[in-house]
Amino acid sequence: MTMEPSTWMTSLLLSVTSLCVMTCQGSRIPHVVGLRSARGGVVDSQDRGIRHRREAAVGQDTPHHVLPKDGDGNLRFGVLLDAGSSSTKVKVYSYTPALSASHVPRVKLEVSTRVRPGLGSFATRSSGGGLTEYLLEGLGYAQEEVPEDLHAITPIYVMATAGMRVLPAMDARDLLEEVRSVLGNRTLNPFLFHPEHVSILSGEEEAVYAWLAVNYLRGFFSPGPSHPEPVGVLEMGGGSMQVAFLPDTPLYQEEFQVYVGQRRFDLYAQSYLRFGSNYLTDQVRRRLLLHQQQQGEGGPGGARGGGGGGGVMMEEEKRLYSPCMLSDDRSTFPWQGETYQVLGTGNATLCEQVLSAILSPPDPSLCSPGPCAIGDTYQPLVGEQSFYAISAFLYAPKHLDAVEDHDVLNIVRLQENARKYCDLTVSEAVAQTGTRARFASNDCLMGLYIPLLLTKALGFQQHARTITVTNDINDTRIDWALGAIVQHLSMTFLDDLDSRSGNSHCHHVPSAPPSGRSTGSPGSRPVTSTLTLGVSLVVTVWSCMCLLV
Repeated sequence: MTMEPSTWMTSLLLSVTSLCVMTCQGSRIPHVVGLRSARGGVVDSQDRGIRHRREAAVGQDTPHHVLPKDGDGNLRFGVLLDAGSSSTKVKVYSYTPALSASHVPRVKLEVSTRVRPGLGSFATRSSGGGLTEYLLEGLGYAQEEVPEDLHAITPIYVMATAGMRVLPAMDARDLLEEVRSVLGNRTLNPFLFHPEHVSILSGEEEAVYAWLAVNYLRGFFSPGPSHPEPVGVLEMGGGSMQVAFLPDTPLYQEEFQVYVGQRRFDLYAQSYLRFGSNYLTDQVRRRLLLHQQQQGEGGPGGARGGGGGGGVMMEEEKRLYSPCMLSDDRSTFPWQGETYQVLGTGNATLCEQVLSAILSPPDPSLCSPGPCAIGDTYQPLVGEQSFYAISAFLYAPKHLDAVEDHDVLNIVRLQENARKYCDLTVSEAVAQTGTRARFASNDCLMGLYIPLLLTKALGFQQHARTITVTNDINDTRIDWALGAIVQHLSMTFLDDLDSRSGNSHCHHVPSAPPSGRSTGSPGSRPVTSTLTLGVSLVVTVWSCMCLLV
């Protein structure tokens, strides 16, 4: 009887693998699974304190240290310090480990609290300037939530985002080393810690984790024949804005191969630093100041309040008039060693002109390959697939009554309502929308920015009803940190399974992804084929070279 190639190759693979498991006694071969990009190659960024590769895996092996055995093997915990631009969020998760590599763990956020200021602020302070106390405050919240007898087996991670990405590389590296020094001190930190648990996420990693979080909560990765279609994700924080989705067209750049439950998804992910809600305000003000330097003193007229629509008046105190702030709002803006008094003029037309200039490419000929989103950044067409817009995408649409039933965003209504809203004074805005006075002008800016961002830059149709704006799915908060902890806890548990089964000295190399798309979800590929088995045989034999070490 003649065996099919896949059959005999499977048998041979199992035989070799079994031999390795029984006999391999050398050191465990390190294996890094990160992020892999179609632009080519793997990038290690150890010089800035992170290990960054463009490939993500959930339900497959990664090089996390094996957890010590706990008493009952059931409920576990993980701690993540989400180091953002203005604060560090201390998040404690409980989880039930996955049953197999084709499953993902059940994860629940138990507590989330903030420690201020942002971690990045300690890069400019003298050595030891309060960093230890800052981290201990966060550790204290986590210690209260995690049972004391589980502290030693509860991993803790520090993942920094846009606030750290804007720091000079050497400052960021030194700060991360200080964080590692504090958390590596067993007297100060009772949790399971290794130096690689501290990292600065790339913006694209943040986007991938947000995509994982949303689709995890929607049940897309659940086993079984029926599950919801995948959705794209738009996320906006204070410092950056991210987009991630499974395109229906071929990817020319920014392809991230994401492994979840033994399936591969060819994901587009992109991050835009300084296009978050806080840094966008700075972009607007810088552009107004540069315009003033080119045009001479004084700003264009025609705005309510008599101060001009935008620009600078050179007086005893330097003033900057912003059309993207409500007419009686005030703020300050440091620029090149001087401090400007920022006065709002509430001019929606001029504000949209500034925002359009920020979003437009400097030269259409630079858009290659196309199509492009912000500037000359490539992005495939979003088509008609559904998206979830989270974090700072939510607030202005909610305040400006642009969210319909089932949390669907009405882009046209948002733009229309924002234009009217920007004509209000701060007191009028507070009375009308119930927003707090210090955030009133932000609704003007974001209410104008989001429609332009979605339609002018990202390619959504103006009348599209495909964007859901929410921060919760099934009463669970959505954020990239959930996707990150799902991945990391999944990987840690698989290494723990190795330890419990006596295989901790042998290394499992994930199967190479096959070519050709499956007929299932867009962008997904099952990790099964004769080619996969052949490559798996080669890497399995290679992994067992530890016998010779």
